[in-house]
Amino acid sequence: MMTGFGSNQYSHYTAYYWTHRPTNVTKNQLMTAPMNGKTCRAVQLQFIARHGSRFTDASNMRKYTSVHSKLIESGQNSEHPFLNTWTNDYNEDKAWELTALGMDEMRYLGAKYGKSLYDLFQMAGSRRFTSSNTSRAIDSANEFKNGINEELGRQNTLTPVKTDERRIRFYNGCPRYTKDVRSNDALLSQMTKFEEGNEFKSVIENVKRRLQISTPLTADDVKVIRELCSIELGAFGKEAWCHLLSDEDREILQYGQDIEDYLIRFGGDPLNKDVTCPLMKDIEMSFETAIKQIRANESYDVMDVRIGHFSTVSLLLNALGLYQDTEPLKADNFMEMRDRQFMSSCVVPMSANVAFVLYICDSNDEDDYAVRVIVNDADVIVPGCGSTVCEYRKLINQIQTISKSCDYDKFCEIDTSSSSTISISIYFLFIFWLSYI
Repeated sequence: MMTGFGSNQYSHYTAYYWTHRPTNVTKNQLMTAPMNGKTCRAVQLQFIARHGSRFTDASNMRKYTSVHSKLIESGQNSEHPFLNTWTNDYNEDKAWELTALGMDEMRYLGAKYGKSLYDLFQMAGSRRFTSSNTSRAIDSANEFKNGINEELGRQNTLTPVKTDERRIRFYNGCPRYTKDVRSNDALLSQMTKFEEGNEFKSVIENVKRRLQISTPLTADDVKVIRELCSIELGAFGKEAWCHLLSDEDREILQYGQDIEDYLIRFGGDPLNKDVTCPLMKDIEMSFETAIKQIRANESYDVMDVRIGHFSTVSLLLNALGLYQDTEPLKADNFMEMRDRQFMSSCVVPMSANVAFVLYICDSNDEDDYAVRVIVNDADVIVPGCGSTVCEYRKLINQIQTISKSCDYDKFCEIDTSSSSTISISIYFLFIFWLSYI
């Protein structure tokens, strides 16, 4: 369960540990950082993450039974005998909920930052924990807190988690973004074309050949098989469903999902950056407020934790200019993009996270602050920074390309004329679907 199965290309169903193995850190490992010949000291952590590994939704749980029935229509399967006895034991009451693995992922991350910034969290100052209003995000925030408390040897005395949809799922409250990007059929046609192409068809034929069946299978059927593999592996440590797909099959299925995620949750449209302005402004204000209060020798937020969803993290990474490919992901360039930067199983798995560690250097001048940006346990260089420890003003300049002109309500307005009635209706129907990741 901890190491996954095969190449672990399960797109946004990938568990964190499968592509980012747990590592040990030393106490206070992140407490200091060098910049321009100076040794800087950590004064704040901003941590933004996707919730931990979870169960699927109720509708997909029902699909499991439907696909299983289709696969055994041809009779007993000697090559994969588990199909003859498999039963759908998923409890719909557990839909969307964290699995034990997801809880462990978030505790691990909390403990890791608790240890690597141990002295910071011993300081006086407030701690802020915010999540979306979903139970999986709230529970993830609490597990992150538990990890910190365990590392610091404390009882659960940290600030309770507050929910704030505007801060965390900013994309859900933007009608223009939903209309022009997420429900844009022309934009999403690339994913449909890929599923109708030869690569995807080969996956369907490979599954039928392994099962020795002639029953027609659809693109949705093989995607359900891929999900059953990842969910059962993550929730129960069972890999039987995974044997119905090869690593090559999983790579193709992931590319199909990555096309969709790239188009509507990453770099596929300019609006994908603009919609992040509430989050980018929030990050900037957290920094600015901390620096102002440090300079005034006042108490401030030493920890600002936000727990959200796939889109929370993917849109942030895109806005920061990270994991950008020179070519867009399209239906006809699978082979050319096999070594792409945006690979969702690595970039935005369950519990994907972005940490901003703010440092103060020799003086209390604004130009004497630095920020270290860490994505999924790895230091990254934000464009415009030049190194993993970035001069504060350089990082803020990057953030302000989006936050400075942020008029979110105006940006999100859509035409309310009669010709737009259908699009507006689609928007409201789409909001519920958006919440699933």
